[in-house]
Amino acid sequence: MVEVLPYSQTVIVLSDITAVPRVALYYETVGWIVKAGFQSGQLVEEHQVLIQQDISEEKALLSAAESSLELAISIYKRNKVSL
Repeated sequence: MVEVLPYSQTVIVLSDITAVPRVALYYETVGWIVKAGFQSGQLVEEHQVLIQQDISEEKALLSAAESSLELAISIYKRNKVSL
């Protein structure tokens, strides 16, 4: 014998859900990435370096700017003594 029951589109389920904290990173700058300090889906620690960008060009520009500053200071001091 088959029992006929009324059809319902709603099913009630009791459960607990624990959300895993996640973040999506979007890197919006020009340059080469030389190191990724994590794997996709890996848990990371606070203060962990995630992305390392190639900064060789910036280092060269900084060095040139420091040299220009040293030259400007030298010229300034020389001219100041001449006055």
